[in-house]
Amino acid sequence: PSQKKGEQTAFSFFSDDDVTPDESSAETLPEKILQINVAGRNRRITGDQIMQAARDVGLLEGDMQIFHFSDDQDRMLFSMANMLNPGTFPMKEMNGFDTPGVTLFSTLPGPTDSMAVFEQMLSVAQRLAALFDAELQDSTHSDLTKQTIDHVREEIIEFERRLKLARLSRKASVR
Repeated sequence: PSQKKGEQTAFSFFSDDDVTPDESSAETLPEKILQINVAGRNRRITGDQIMQAARDVGLLEGDMQIFHFSDDQDRMLFSMANMLNPGTFPMKEMNGFDTPGVTLFSTLPGPTDSMAVFEQMLSVAQRLAALFDAELQDSTHSDLTKQTIDHVREEIIEFERRLKLARLSRKASVR
């Protein structure tokens, strides 16, 4: 049975706001969660579609019953979860499963360049949207427009600046 957009319980990783470091602790570094939702337009996405698309874009089944995307050095860059809580996929029963959408997410800082992670995640999200006949949404489930994408890129640049300052502050306090 299809659910109306307002009736679904959306899966979310809080928000895409970054967490500022505690000023009193030089050990705390800022974090930021990147999130892109891929939501079916007029129908649900089946488990079979998810399994095929995951293979096509290089997402592998992994920990926590979700999918993960790793680089050529086997460093996990981002993950894909079910849009509905609790976010997991029934990996052994995907042929009878469906969902209104999936969520790609990454926590920064990661193992590599933050902007490169976002660009790879965006590319995979765009490919999934094409495969699922779905639309891209931001963390608030609004349409992911070019303007929103540019804003996320600006936030990543600012996050990297703050991260660099926090790391410098951390080094200075260790001396």
